[in-house]
Amino acid sequence: MIEFAIGIVIGAAPFLLQRLRRVPKNKAEAAVSRAIQRHFTGDSYHLLNNVTLRHGNSTTQIDHVLISQYGIFVIETKGYKGWIFGKESDRKWTQVLYKAKFRFPNPIKQNAGHIAAVCSLFKLDRKIFHSIVVFCGQPQFKTELPLNVIYYRQLVDYIRGFKKEVLTYNQLVYAVGRVETQRLDRSREVDEQHLNNVAERLERRKRYLNRF
Repeated sequence: MIEFAIGIVIGAAPFLLQRLRRVPKNKAEAAVSRAIQRHFTGDSYHLLNNVTLRHGNSTTQIDHVLISQYGIFVIETKGYKGWIFGKESDRKWTQVLYKAKFRFPNPIKQNAGHIAAVCSLFKLDRKIFHSIVVFCGQPQFKTELPLNVIYYRQLVDYIRGFKKEVLTYNQLVYAVGRVETQRLDRSREVDEQHLNNVAERLERRKRYLNRF
C-alpha cells in the first residue's frame, strides 16, 4: 500500500511541477490590468486587455495595449516562478524550478510580433510604440534583465518614466477607436483559432529546422 502511494506521488510529480512553475495566466494578466487601472486614470490613458488582431495570414493575441498621450505600450505578461535565464538574442529562455529546467519562447521576440501587428494599424512613428514584458509570480532573473523586461513591482514606475507627449488627445481617441474596430470579438472560437494558428506556425518552424 505504501509503495502504491509512493508510486502515485512520483507519477504525479511532473504534473504538480508544471502547476507550480507559474502563476495562472489569467491571474497574472488580471494583476497587471488592476495595477494599470489603479495608477493610470483620466483621459491621457486608455487600457485594452486581451486584444486579438489579424496580422498577415494569421492572428496575434496581445495581453494588454495601453494607449496614452505618452506612447502606445504593448504589454506581454508572464507568470513564471523560480530562476529565469535569458538574453534578448536567445530564441528560447530557461526557467529553473526545484532543479527542473523548462524552456519557453523568448517573450521579447514574442512581443515584437505583437508590436508589429499594432503598428500595422497606424501610420505613426515606430518610436511611439513601447514593448514591455512584465514578469509576475516572484521570479528571479539570474542573467541581466534585458531592455524593456521588468518585474511586476517595477511596472508603474516604468510607465511613469515616459513623460513626453507624443500623441495629441485627438490622436489618442483615434488610436483607441482603431484598435477597438480591428480587434476580433472575444469568444471561444477566436481563442481556438488563435491557438491553431500558433500550432501551425510552430509546426512550420519545426519542419524548417529539421531541414538542416
